[in-house]
Amino acid sequence: MAEFPRQTGRGRNFADAATSEPTLTTEQASPGLSTTLNAISLRRIMAGMFEGLLSSIAALVLVTLFFVRSKFFRSPPTSASSIKSTPSAYDEDTIVSLIDEIYRILIRLSYIPSNFMQYVPPKGNTLNEPLCLSRNLQPRGIALLKRLPQPVQLEPSQEFEFIPGSKACRLTSDDAIRLGREVREVSNEKKATTSHVGPHDVVLTMSSGNADLVLNTQDNTIRTISGEHNTSSSGEAKSRYLVQREDAPTVLRRFISDYKNLVWIPCNRDGLRHIVTSKDQEYLKVKKILSEGYDWPHGFRQEDWGRHHNRIWRESTRT
Repeated sequence: MAEFPRQTGRGRNFADAATSEPTLTTEQASPGLSTTLNAISLRRIMAGMFEGLLSSIAALVLVTLFFVRSKFFRSPPTSASSIKSTPSAYDEDTIVSLIDEIYRILIRLSYIPSNFMQYVPPKGNTLNEPLCLSRNLQPRGIALLKRLPQPVQLEPSQEFEFIPGSKACRLTSDDAIRLGREVREVSNEKKATTSHVGPHDVVLTMSSGNADLVLNTQDNTIRTISGEHNTSSSGEAKSRYLVQREDAPTVLRRFISDYKNLVWIPCNRDGLRHIVTSKDQEYLKVKKILSEGYDWPHGFRQEDWGRHHNRIWRESTRT
């Protein structure tokens, strides 16, 4: 087949003509379109700046509100004595078991001899039930008193703190029942107010002849009601240890934990018994001896501690 020669000038093919024509820019093709695109871009930039400004203003407002709230509307501080946990259901077995565990810790640490304690006989503790009823103690409280471990007899020379600032007592004695249910709280003005021991209350400890630590068998709480004896033997505020009203098992487990972790250390030095705390000069020394020298609480060398504790307490209190 014959080939036709390429034409030049006016007769050149249309493909060459199309590729060789100059390309028009956006500005040359349409000046109005360029202006529109620039306006759109400017608006987008301004919108982004406006959104950033709003975010900055919002952040500044939040910071200002937080400062004002923290400066002028502070919540009152809470402490262990002011927190009111939701009480669990009352269970007599749990209460008896936890109080029993506390006394057994005191015995293990040679704070009191085992013959100081009376554990529950098969028929329960002997109790003057007519006296309890005449003092308005309800049957559930009477049933608990029959099962709780308690000191056999406490002469003045045998008294000991159950927890810092609060002494153990023979719960079933007539004197404890009478005194415990007649206690009156002392207000800040040192004037007697109404009794705070109710028909569902069982007095667990006493201070200066007054009820101190009280368990309510209806709502399953423990609280402190005494206003007269406000410091422990070491001079610390008793509110550091005792409670206004909290779930009873929670309180008792906290006491057990404080003994096991040596936050409290039962001291029996020559028959003088009290609970040593971090405010006492011998605290750190005895804590280290117990944990490192006698492997408290796991692997505790109880017999060795029983032989040596009196000497250790004497040496630790020397200035």
